[in-house]
Amino acid sequence: MTCRLLFASALLTITGCGLLGDKGAPAPEPSSYLEGTEWRLASTEGVGAPPPTEARYAIHFIEAGAVAAGRIQCNGWGGSYSEYVGGRISIDVQAIELAGCPNPAPFDDEYPDILEAAQHYELEDSTLVLHTDAERGQVLHFVRIRP
Repeated sequence: MTCRLLFASALLTITGCGLLGDKGAPAPEPSSYLEGTEWRLASTEGVGAPPPTEARYAIHFIEAGAVAAGRIQCNGWGGSYSEYVGGRISIDVQAIELAGCPNPAPFDDEYPDILEAAQHYELEDSTLVLHTDAERGQVLHFVRIRP
């Protein structure tokens, strides 16, 4: 009986000091380094057909863990994104405007697929780099448009 009381007392002391954590506390909300930022595509690696130099491709992370949008030349796109610990990212392009751009490029079809295949990002000052998995080996380099 004494051993059980000592063990229970020690367990209460440990949990009271927070050493075992508080299982009733909510998990902390992930912060979003990308929320509210907007980026213009500057260069690519490993893509089938590189984008035309005069073309406009962009991504705007509007709301953390929810809304993303952007440009594919003269067309807009909308969707969602989730950002995870360690630079992991998931982008879902859900709708693409079809305005009939005057000079469509093969990259116009590839760009949303690469965004959706992105698994990791790097963020440094005014540069954002999105990476697909090693098998695809595609990389998109962006420059910051807005904070």
